[in-house]
Amino acid sequence: MVLSNTTTALLMAPLAVRPAGALGLAPEPFLIGVAFASSAAFATPIASPVNVLVIAPGGYRFNDFTRVGLPLQLLVLATTVIVVPLVWGF
Repeated sequence: MVLSNTTTALLMAPLAVRPAGALGLAPEPFLIGVAFASSAAFATPIASPVNVLVIAPGGYRFNDFTRVGLPLQLLVLATTVIVVPLVWGF
Protein backbone atom coordinates (compact mmCIF):
# COMPACT_ATOMS: atom_id res chain seq x y z
CA MET A 1 0.00 0.00 0.00
CA VAL A 2 1.43 3.32 -1.05
CA LEU A 3 -1.29 5.60 0.33
CA SER A 4 -3.74 5.37 3.21
CA ASN A 5 -7.43 4.95 2.46
CA THR A 6 -8.05 8.52 3.62
CA THR A 7 -5.44 9.91 1.25
CA THR A 8 -6.76 7.75 -1.59
CA ALA A 9 -10.30 9.06 -1.06
CA LEU A 10 -9.02 12.64 -0.91
CA LEU A 11 -7.09 12.28 -4.17
CA MET A 12 -9.82 10.39 -6.03
CA ALA A 13 -12.77 12.58 -4.99
CA PRO A 14 -12.10 15.31 -7.57
CA LEU A 15 -11.72 12.63 -10.24
CA ALA A 16 -15.19 11.38 -9.36
CA VAL A 17 -16.87 14.79 -9.13
CA ARG A 18 -15.63 16.10 -12.48
CA PRO A 19 -17.22 13.37 -14.69
CA ALA A 20 -20.42 13.56 -12.66
CA GLY A 21 -20.64 17.28 -13.33
CA ALA A 22 -19.78 16.83 -17.00
CA LEU A 23 -22.60 14.30 -17.34
CA GLY A 24 -25.03 16.49 -15.41
CA LEU A 25 -25.35 13.93 -12.61
CA ALA A 26 -25.29 14.35 -8.85
CA PRO A 27 -21.79 13.84 -7.42
CA GLU A 28 -22.95 11.99 -4.28
CA PRO A 29 -23.19 8.48 -5.80
CA PHE A 30 -19.73 8.87 -7.29
CA LEU A 31 -18.29 10.07 -3.99
CA ILE A 32 -19.92 7.19 -2.11
CA GLY A 33 -18.32 4.82 -4.62
CA VAL A 34 -14.94 6.42 -3.97
CA ALA A 35 -15.44 6.13 -0.20
CA PHE A 36 -16.38 2.45 -0.41
CA ALA A 37 -13.58 1.63 -2.85
CA SER A 38 -10.93 3.37 -0.80
CA SER A 39 -12.06 1.54 2.33
CA ALA A 40 -12.23 -1.92 0.74
CA ALA A 41 -8.61 -3.00 0.92
CA PHE A 42 -8.94 -6.48 2.35
CA ALA A 43 -6.67 -8.57 0.13
CA THR A 44 -3.32 -7.82 1.74
CA PRO A 45 -2.17 -7.46 5.33
CA ILE A 46 -0.41 -4.19 4.50
CA ALA A 47 -3.64 -2.58 3.28
CA SER A 48 -4.59 -1.37 6.73
CA PRO A 49 -2.74 -0.64 9.96
CA VAL A 50 -5.19 -2.91 11.77
CA ASN A 51 -4.24 -5.83 9.54
CA VAL A 52 -0.57 -5.22 10.26
CA LEU A 53 -1.29 -5.24 13.99
CA VAL A 54 -3.04 -8.63 13.97
CA ILE A 55 -0.91 -10.57 11.49
CA ALA A 56 1.80 -11.66 13.94
CA PRO A 57 -0.30 -12.26 17.09
CA GLY A 58 -2.95 -14.08 15.04
CA GLY A 59 -0.42 -16.27 13.27
CA TYR A 60 -1.75 -15.21 9.87
CA ARG A 61 0.17 -15.42 6.63
CA PHE A 62 -0.01 -13.14 3.60
CA ASN A 63 -2.03 -15.74 1.68
CA ASP A 64 -4.66 -15.87 4.43
CA PHE A 65 -5.55 -12.26 3.73
CA THR A 66 -5.66 -12.85 -0.02
CA ARG A 67 -7.77 -15.99 0.27
CA VAL A 68 -10.39 -14.32 2.46
CA GLY A 69 -9.96 -10.69 1.40
CA LEU A 70 -10.26 -11.04 -2.36
CA PRO A 71 -13.75 -12.60 -2.30
CA LEU A 72 -14.76 -10.02 0.30
CA GLN A 73 -13.50 -7.23 -1.94
CA LEU A 74 -15.49 -8.63 -4.86
CA LEU A 75 -18.58 -8.83 -2.64
CA VAL A 76 -18.16 -5.18 -1.60
CA LEU A 77 -17.72 -4.20 -5.25
CA ALA A 78 -20.87 -6.01 -6.36
CA THR A 79 -22.89 -4.67 -3.44
CA THR A 80 -21.68 -1.12 -4.07
CA VAL A 81 -22.50 -1.28 -7.78
CA ILE A 82 -26.02 -2.49 -6.98
CA VAL A 83 -26.87 -0.50 -3.84
CA VAL A 84 -25.39 2.93 -4.53
CA PRO A 85 -27.59 3.66 -7.58
CA LEU A 86 -30.65 2.39 -5.71
CA VAL A 87 -30.07 4.51 -2.60
CA TRP A 88 -28.45 7.65 -4.02
CA GLY A 89 -29.75 7.36 -7.58
CA PHE A 90 -28.27 8.82 -10.74
